[in-house]
Amino acid sequence: MSGRFAVVLALLLPLLGGWDLFRAPDDDVARGNDAYEAGDYESALAAYQQALGYRKDAAGVHFNIGAALYERARAMQPGEERDALLDQAQQEFRRATDSDDQHVKSSAQYNLGNTLFQRQQYGEAIEAYKQALRANPQRADARYNLELALRQKKLQEQEEEQQQQGQDQQQDQQQDQQQDQQQDQQQQQGQQDQDQDQDQDRDRDPDRDQDRDRDPDPDPDRDPDPESGSESDSQSDPDPDPDPDPDPDPDPDPDPDPDPDPDPDPDSQSKPSSANRFEDASDRDKKLDELERQSKQVRLDRMKDAARRWVRRRTNKDW
Repeated sequence: MSGRFAVVLALLLPLLGGWDLFRAPDDDVARGNDAYEAGDYESALAAYQQALGYRKDAAGVHFNIGAALYERARAMQPGEERDALLDQAQQEFRRATDSDDQHVKSSAQYNLGNTLFQRQQYGEAIEAYKQALRANPQRADARYNLELALRQKKLQEQEEEQQQQGQDQQQDQQQDQQQDQQQDQQQQQGQQDQDQDQDQDRDRDPDRDQDRDRDPDPDPDRDPDPESGSESDSQSDPDPDPDPDPDPDPDPDPDPDPDPDPDPDPDSQSKPSSANRFEDASDRDKKLDELERQSKQVRLDRMKDAARRWVRRRTNKDW
């Protein structure tokens, strides 16, 4: 910005010189104009300030003071002191625009435009050059500087727009990164919750297996020996597949002692029948199935609760 700004200032037409200063049959004004033309702007300012104290046509003196302040500022490097002098020159030129003399009015507007241009206040400089042309349409220098100010204002707006776009892009990138980090944290938290629920379910599985192995309703009268129960079942159950074609000619020499045992074992009578054992086994299976169903329901409820918690913590991202 500073390099291009310096080039543009070089293209500006020179500020109104001493020959365009306000002149009057006044010793202080004349002495100030001579010092201004000699480049002694300090002495010129002192003389103009003295004339300002008693002259009624003060607009012309304000114009000369503004010109001397402007020339002092041009000789300085950019900084606070230079800006302060330009501020003072700008105020003096504004006071001079109240003159009834159209020549002084037009010159004051033109110099005001130059001061604003050097401060990169291009919008106000454009308006000042327009006012100078209204007071004196024949000012080619005001028309030239007006075109320069319009170009600089356009470049300034383009740079500001590019800077704003860069800031918006940087802000959008930061927001996207924050949203991605939040989403990753939520996913990690949800995965941890699921893993924790699965660990709890695995901790409950051994209890369920022990319940299944344990008889919930043991029968004190049942024979603890499973082999004896199997033999009893095989003795009491009828043949499921009888011979459909019995031999018409049975063995003529059957067992010489076919009669059943008239005195059965009294212990066998105290054993439960096969039907009762089947009924007990069926009840036991039902109870085991019910316990397993309840355990599955508990796990399902826990998984639903974990899913609901994870969904509540999750945020939607506008892609």
